[in-house]
Amino acid sequence: MEKAARKKNLNSFEASLRDYLENKKGVFSQKSYLITGEWGSGKTHLLNDFLENNLLFSKRPIYKVSCFGLDTRQQVISEIVAQIEEKDNSFINWIQYVPLIGTPIFSLLKKTYSLQNISSNAIFIFDDFERITPLGITSETSAGYYRNTEVARSSFDLRRSNIREFKEINDEFEKIQKGFRKIQIDQQNESTIKQLQKYNVVTGLINELVENNGSSVIIICNTDVIGNNYMDKIFRGKLDCITYRKVPNGEVLKNIYEDCLQNQVFQRKETTELLSSLSRKLVTDFQVVWQHQRTINLRSVKSVFQAYFDTVSLVECEMNLTEINLLSLFYCIYLVEFSRNRKELNKYEEFAVGGNLKFFLSLYRKQEEISLLSNSEYFDDIQWVGISLAGYWLLNFGAPENLSELIFNFEKYPYHLEEKTMDELVLSYPGEFNYSMDHFLFFFSKESDLNSRVRNGKEIDENLKNLFISLLPKESENQYIYMKELLERLSMIKNVNSNFDYLKEWFSFINEITGIRFFETDGFNIIFDNYNNRFNNQGE
Repeated sequence: MEKAARKKNLNSFEASLRDYLENKKGVFSQKSYLITGEWGSGKTHLLNDFLENNLLFSKRPIYKVSCFGLDTRQQVISEIVAQIEEKDNSFINWIQYVPLIGTPIFSLLKKTYSLQNISSNAIFIFDDFERITPLGITSETSAGYYRNTEVARSSFDLRRSNIREFKEINDEFEKIQKGFRKIQIDQQNESTIKQLQKYNVVTGLINELVENNGSSVIIICNTDVIGNNYMDKIFRGKLDCITYRKVPNGEVLKNIYEDCLQNQVFQRKETTELLSSLSRKLVTDFQVVWQHQRTINLRSVKSVFQAYFDTVSLVECEMNLTEINLLSLFYCIYLVEFSRNRKELNKYEEFAVGGNLKFFLSLYRKQEEISLLSNSEYFDDIQWVGISLAGYWLLNFGAPENLSELIFNFEKYPYHLEEKTMDELVLSYPGEFNYSMDHFLFFFSKESDLNSRVRNGKEIDENLKNLFISLLPKESENQYIYMKELLERLSMIKNVNSNFDYLKEWFSFINEITGIRFFETDGFNIIFDNYNNRFNNQGE
């Protein structure tokens, strides 16, 4: 270790790794050093900083081996041999670069490399240890079991009937279920054994390097993937690892953001400068939002950042890249990722491009999303960019064909400022601006809730009636199309049973104004079903 490093105040990680590599008094002999932590926590970055600050000018050979896909002994040895050959600066290796005569002479004198060529003070770094196999070895033994309700008859069905045949059928189903469970357990055990064997190949070789060659071995591994049981038996048992867990901190998101940005080439130099200047503000704000997720996954964060930069690259020549537009684009992409993980991507196609995101999340009752994004300082100002743009990368849509039109609608949307404060407004018609169908639905839902809680009656607000009439097309054919869309969207935002009397009054009012008695539907829809029954089956 360099003398300069000794004078530096070291943190616990640096001090422990330095002591391990210096092997003071033989305390750390026959040991390995494990750096663990979840993906993206900065394990490799942490080690690289240490090596740069402490071993940059050292003559100790350092061999870095990526374990990705190396699941046989020969593959690992071949990778190590390639590393040894690459770092061999002997004359024989240099002679191959002499014009004309170098290659033939090198082929005659070329050395054969093996583990015996490793010096005793060598340092080996095995990175991505968990990726030796794409599968982990931690099994959730109950996750894949066939549930009673899926294979066997439910207890409710049995209570309904005392017929003996039903019990016999149920007993047969239970036998089948037990058979499926046994097959699944056997398959799980067989798979676990195979994965263990692949990991054991590498750990055996690491053990040889430590015990036979006297090498220092540093292992970088997300042990959560391969399980604490294996970690305890192999890393702490067989390899006797000193263990340091890298916990994500405030710098992690910043590092991921900057790494992704550094690898992105934009058409315009100003775009890179804008995103770089926005880094601190965006990452600081996003960190607060991200920490309020129920599950924290740094891999998904990298996907969001990468999707963001690729999407900026797509729109940089079309969109006015203001700070709020860039923040809107980022949080819309993040929202798609969050909702996708929750399997709640429905209704986003109904959000108006350019509309206030908070308004539309509220309108369509997406409370989890509101709760999460309310932690952002910029939530009130974020505009929706459209699902085709926000989801094009994460959902593998491909670039929107109508990109120019989409950006135009986003930037020219006329109601954003009004929607920002609409929750505080009391409807008056005529109002200060031209309302849309979305705003009518918002006031309708608000009025329905108020009617249910306070008035306990069927009264329809006159201002809401007037707004409805003003939005309704004049031609009867267009009225039908408009009303069908309105009722379809109403069914997405309103629980019919919350105030059905109020809804029936609206049905009567709609019928009175439009004369529509029946709507064609592709399938069951409770709004249309009740409307059609009201004016046909009941003879009203």
